[in-house]
Amino acid sequence: STQDKGTGIDHYEVKEGYRLSVEAKSPYVLKNQNLDKEIVVKAIDRAGNERKVVVASLYPVEWYENYWIFAIIISALIILYFFWKYQWKKSKQK
Repeated sequence: STQDKGTGIDHYEVKEGYRLSVEAKSPYVLKNQNLDKEIVVKAIDRAGNERKVVVASLYPVEWYENYWIFAIIISALIILYFFWKYQWKKSKQK
């Protein structure tokens, strides 16, 4: 809930996690119902002033629960293996 006694609130912007911020009307239904990413709410008045509030995630995801990290590590290991194998064959041919 916000109010601006001077010029009045023009609009709100909501940014959920990595998504782009969107202009929001009250009530705003969150796209991320898991509540695992932070939410940034920005109130902008008619004069152009803004106030930003960051709401921390209720259920943060631990680093080891992000599967993409493991995919990157495994991909890097596979690339290193084939690079090492190629270099070993190349040195053996000389």
